[in-house]
Amino acid sequence: MPSGSLTAVADLLGKSDADVKDLFNGGTENPTEDGSTLLGRSYTTSLDGTPVTLEPVYAEDQTVSSVSASFTDKTPEEVKSIMTAVFGEPRVADETQAMDSKTLTWTKD
Repeated sequence: MPSGSLTAVADLLGKSDADVKDLFNGGTENPTEDGSTLLGRSYTTSLDGTPVTLEPVYAEDQTVSSVSASFTDKTPEEVKSIMTAVFGEPRVADETQAMDSKTLTWTKD
């Protein structure tokens, strides 16, 4: 998988499945249960030298509407620091905690 920059992740928004798939050499498809619709893909790559799993989610028109990034070797505090340094403070913070997890969301204008 290619390496890239965390700031390049925001550039995936609005891109077609074909464009994103080509950037990351295919990835793993995430279809609906009946296989009729592609919901997104999963890619294991490196961003700014940090291992990460990217999971673009597609809108009905099969363009990227959001991207989840899972950092495999960082603590939650380190991830928040990285994301905030690149994208600023999260606009929406879901403070509800379930099973020791908290969701922070950064929104691109």
